[in-house]
Amino acid sequence: AADCKSVYAGSIPASASIFAMLKFFLRLYFKIQDYTLKFLSTGATYSDPNTILVFRMASLGDFLSSIPALKKIRKNFPNSKIVLIYSISLRQQYENLSLEDYPWLDFIEEFVDEIILLEGKTFLEKIRKLRKSLELHRKKYTFIFLRYANMPFYNQLLNIIFFRLAGIFLRINGAGIRSNNNIFQRYQSKKMKIEHNCEGPVNSLEKIIDASDLEIEAKDFCIEKEFILRDYIQKELTKTKENEIKVAIFAGSKLPHKRWPVDKFIRLLGEITKKISVKFILLGLESDIEISNKIYHSHPDHSIDFTGRTSIIDTYNILLECDLCIGNDGGSMHLASVANCP
Repeated sequence: AADCKSVYAGSIPASASIFAMLKFFLRLYFKIQDYTLKFLSTGATYSDPNTILVFRMASLGDFLSSIPALKKIRKNFPNSKIVLIYSISLRQQYENLSLEDYPWLDFIEEFVDEIILLEGKTFLEKIRKLRKSLELHRKKYTFIFLRYANMPFYNQLLNIIFFRLAGIFLRINGAGIRSNNNIFQRYQSKKMKIEHNCEGPVNSLEKIIDASDLEIEAKDFCIEKEFILRDYIQKELTKTKENEIKVAIFAGSKLPHKRWPVDKFIRLLGEITKKISVKFILLGLESDIEISNKIYHSHPDHSIDFTGRTSIIDTYNILLECDLCIGNDGGSMHLASVANCP
């Protein structure tokens, strides 16, 4: 359907009308969903809230994409207490976890005053926990739902129902349809309608923050927090020569379709070594060790292999020391943005 214009172009005079009709129904489809969500999320709001409750579901990569939004909330509400309500998923079961199980939360400590973990064995248990948390912040609060980019209608609807059952009857800022990856994706991409990962959370603020402040720059991802660099990492990094450019390499990925072939990484790094003095810092999960080993043994004199030996905080610290990052699409590249590593 998204390609109907090219398929029918020149074949029958009615092709333009068919395409125009499909565009009309696509816009109508999104409008109905958007108005439905906004109607269900309406309610009273405060212009100067004592507390701002921010709800965000995400793991590493998607969570780091919400840093610009959290920065903008802090900037525009400097006198409000900002409370992050965090969960990986409403549907999956998580219990007996602590902040230490989510090290990426350490990156946003300067933007929020409190973090509440939303966990439980069932959907109802999570509702009760959120309701209990709300009792501590009942007085004059604003609620923000930092949604995913291109979040489908039914997922947002589920979240709105969850919030209402938990006792949130004020306006739910953030709900709405901008685009949807599940339908006519190619058409939306051509029209530049698909949201970037970081645009979903920022666009969630359009009702409470001036439109001029919703623009996103590269610096909005960076943080100024410093962590202690572990001794064994520091010792390994001292092996680099003063004139060597340090390049972080993330050659693995949890998702096979996101992995650039390892032989292409090897060829690329070989070309780089011909042109500049460089040290490749190989990083990744334990599942990426085999891939990194192939790269290391292809360029042993130009590589340091940390794959499977670093935590998220360690990786962030190493990226702070690097001049460049090359890798596959994933949380590691978002982490490089946070560390201001090109």
